[in-house]
Parts: sequence; C-alpha cells; structure tokens
Amino acid sequence: MKEIRELRKSQEFLEKQYEDVKNLLKQTYGEMVRLRSENKELQRTVRELRKTTSENQEAINSLEQYGQRECLEIKGLAWPQHESTNELVVTTAKKLNVNIKEDDISVSHQLSKCNKHNPRPTIIARFCSRRVRHLISSTIKSNCETIQRRFSSMKA
Repeated sequence: MKEIRELRKSQEFLEKQYEDVKNLLKQTYGEMVRLRSENKELQRTVRELRKTTSENQEAINSLEQYGQRECLEIKGLAWPQHESTNELVVTTAKKLNVNIKEDDISVSHQLSKCNKHNPRPTIIARFCSRRVRHLISSTIKSNCETIQRRFSSMKA
C-alpha cells in the first residue's frame, strides 16, 4: 500500500509539473503570437516612415533649389577689404561687361573667411530677379577663359 501511495504522489507531482509546463508553453506561445503581430506592425510603420522621410527629403531639396534660384556663388575673387560684398559683386559683374546696380542684389555675404590659407573667400549673392542672376551666370559660362584671365589680374 505504501508503495502505491508513493506512486500516486509521484504521479500527481508529475501531472502537476506537466500542467505547469503546458500552461507555461501556452503563455509563451500567446506571447510569441503577440510579439510577431507587434513586429509586423512595427515593420510596416518603419516602411511608411522611411517612405515619408524620403518624400520629405525630396520636398526639402526642391524647396532649397527653389530658394536658390536667385543665388550665385562666387569663388576665388581677390577681395579688397574696403569693399562690401555687394560692391564686390557689382565690380565683378562690370568686369564681365554686365551692368548691374547694388539695387539688383537682394543680399550678399561671405561664406568663408579670408586668411593666409584662403585669401580669396567664397561669396554668395542673392539677386532681386532670376534675370540678373541668369545674365551673370550665362556670361560666365560663355566667357570662361576670358573671365579666368580677368579675375587673375584683379588686385586686392
């Protein structure tokens, strides 16, 4: 009898252990299903965010390009320190045989500082109209060699 009781206790213990493992497996499976679903949703969200980010970057680039339509970047000019950037742009345009006034320039400023390593700073000028910018730009493109000679002869 004692052996039978011990066998029953052992069997009951094993049944309880089996039920505990079965319940734990059921919980783990449920958690795995929930995590898979959440993972799929997160992957979908990431794809949408990547697409939105790409679209936003394209829109930003378009806006930047649109905003720079009237701008012209001028590099490598000798810059007399007594001249403002507007005066330098007007002087440069005159050397190109393009007559502009300071009123044609909305704003101009120096992008890089003058120093012993960079005595010829970069200047950016925003013109009041694309026509003026185009006039200067097309003159530069059509007279590239002449411009290089003229600018190399400019004195600071």
